[in-house]
This record gives sequence, structure tokens and C-alpha cells, in this order.
Amino acid sequence: MKQGIVVCTWSGGQPWAHLCIESLIPIYGKYPIYVAINDIDNADNVWINAISKYVNIIGIRSDYRELGVIRSILKNTDLDEFWFFQDSVEITDTFFIGDTFENHPGETATYMNNYMQFYLGKWKTNILKELDIPEPKDKMEAVKYELDFANKYFAADAGNKSIIVDPSMRYDDKRTNYMDTLFEEDRLAVVGKFLIKRISIVKENMRDDSGEFMSDEDIEEWKKIWRKMINP
Repeated sequence: MKQGIVVCTWSGGQPWAHLCIESLIPIYGKYPIYVAINDIDNADNVWINAISKYVNIIGIRSDYRELGVIRSILKNTDLDEFWFFQDSVEITDTFFIGDTFENHPGETATYMNNYMQFYLGKWKTNILKELDIPEPKDKMEAVKYELDFANKYFAADAGNKSIIVDPSMRYDDKRTNYMDTLFEEDRLAVVGKFLIKRISIVKENMRDDSGEFMSDEDIEEWKKIWRKMINP
């Protein structure tokens, strides 16, 4: 079985992608790493040339975001399954990658919940090839497709075993999450057992446990809580 790791980024995501790639160093050489760059014509060629010594670059002229990357992976690789990471993911312990590849080959794995939030999970290409992959026009549309596409994926994969790696990872965990300023951006750091996902606190990023978008009131309430955590 051919297995790999995919990092999804875009022409303006270089610092985030670099952090994500560096966090994969402990597992470097064990599985191929593909860095898929949307809007590649506007990306930094010096950076691309530097990292291409260590990872496989997939350049995408359009910017259909995560779904465009998934389509390009199907077109340009022969992987049977792959872990998918947005560039704003920092891996703190790569154990789960090898564990799911070695002990759960051919099984879908989601990271933090059962609907592939942030597209974060181990996808099977034979299932993806059965699906029509939409072309989102912008970030909001890409996030709206996220749940719908995951539902179609799981419907096509019905009857097969799947696992959740870290079901305790939550937006509202006051013990571990914190507001973080990185690369001159303020983001919420959602901390899991094996990784940190840094997200912009805007409605199109925030879902509750059922997969529905959080209300503006709930988001504002959580912002207050998160701010108190760093400024008690």
C-alpha cells in the first residue's frame, strides 16, 4: 500500500507551510511528503527550490483550496491513502501518522471529530475517486463544502472501519487552547494530543460538535474566554 503525507498551502502561505513541514522532520524519509501549492505562479521560487530538495512539490495554478489539492493528489500521485494537513497545522508528535498507517492501513482516520474538520484526516484515494470534487470560489465556499464533501466521502465509505485519533481535541478546551500571535497574525491555537491547529477566529472557521457553524454570539463569548486565558 502506498501511503503519503500532504501539506496544503498557497502562494502566500510560505511561513505557515514551512512550520508545518519542519514539524514533520521526525518522520522524514519514512513516507513521501507532498507540498501542494495553490496559486503557484505567485509563490516564492527561492523557497520552493529550497524545500524541493526534501519534499515533493505539486504546483497548482488555480486556487480551489483544499479540494483543488485533493484533486491534484489524485491526478499526480499513485497514493492509496494520505494524511492531509493544512499549512496552519503544527505537528507536535508524529506518532499518530505512523500508527494509523501501520496499524490501520486502508482505514479512514479523522483527527479531531467524525466529519474531517479542516479536511484533517487520513483519506483513501479509492473512495475519493468515486466522488465529484467541487471547485470552491473562495474561503467561505470551501468551508461550506468541507462538511458536505466529508459526508459524501463517508457515505461512499459506508460499512468500512474508521477511527478518530484525538476525539478530546475541542475549540472550547480552556485548559489547553490559547490565543497566539505568529507571523504577525492573531489566531486561536487549538491544542490536541499530537498537534496544534491555528485558526482565524471568524465564523467560517468555527463549528460546534454537530458540525454546524457557531453563532456570532457564541464566537464572541469564546473570544472573551480565550483572551482571559492569556490575560487573566
